[in-house]
Parts: sequence; structure tokens; C-alpha cells
Amino acid sequence: MEESNKLIHEYEDFASSFLPNLTSFESNMISSVIITEFNRKPQGPIVNCSPSFISNNSSTSDETDESSMIINERKHRRMVSNRESARRSRVRKQRQLNELFTQVARLTNENQGLMTKLNRFLEFHEEVLQENDKLKKQILELKKLLSEVQLDNTYTTLGDLIFFRGRSS
Repeated sequence: MEESNKLIHEYEDFASSFLPNLTSFESNMISSVIITEFNRKPQGPIVNCSPSFISNNSSTSDETDESSMIINERKHRRMVSNRESARRSRVRKQRQLNELFTQVARLTNENQGLMTKLNRFLEFHEEVLQENDKLKKQILELKKLLSEVQLDNTYTTLGDLIFFRGRSS
């Protein structure tokens, strides 16, 4: 059991360098899975994977360590690169969101200005329609007055004709 705790602590130290954003709950879940797997009885032949069994030659061990360091370095660089890319993406989205808020405010102001202008034009239009109706009524009254004047003028002319005919006879 002591050996399993030692392995768990080594794993946690190793994992924390690659997974620094894990919550304590996630970290505990991973640890419990590791303990469960470590305590499980093997179901197949046990293979000795100690460094002495793998190779007696220290150069092979060094190469293995070097290649794992290279792989770890690549993983770390990729992780840093992904984080930076995610940060840039968040900054870009925030900038786009700010631009959209600015555009909404500008368009709202423009819309209010246009609505005010439209209301003024509608009021002016109503005034023009009322003025137009008033002028049409005046035209009708003037036409009526003109026709009455012309009719009176006709009777006056006829009366003058009759008057002059009566004198000449």
C-alpha cells in the first residue's frame, strides 16, 4: 500500500505539470482511478519493466530519457501554444463582442434620430393635408362666388338690352 501511495504522489507531481488547471475534485478522481488500477490483480503474465531488464546499456537508457524529454518538451510547447491560441481567441471574441455592443448603441441612436425625423415629417404632412383641404374648400367657394357674379352680370347685361330696346322703339 505504501508503494501505491508513493506512485500516486509521483503521478500527481507528474500530472500537475501537464494538467495544472484540474480542480481538486478532478485530481482526486484521477487518483482514485490510479489506486483502483494499481491494486487490481494482474490478469496476465507479469512482465518486468525495470530499467535493468530493459537494457543493461546506459546509452540506451540515456537515449530513452532523452527521447521522453523531447516528447515531454513537445507536449509542453504544444500545451503552451494551445493556451496562447485559446487566450487570443478569447481576446478576439471579447473584441468582437465589444464592437457589437458599440454597433448596437450606434444603431439605436441612429434609429431614434430617424424616428424623430419621421414623426416631424408625419406632423408636417398632416399640416400640409389640412392646408390642402382648406385651400380646396376656398377654391370651391371662390368658384361658386365667381359663378354667381357671372350669372348676375349676365342678368344685368340682359336688363340693359331690354332697357335699350324699349327706348329705341
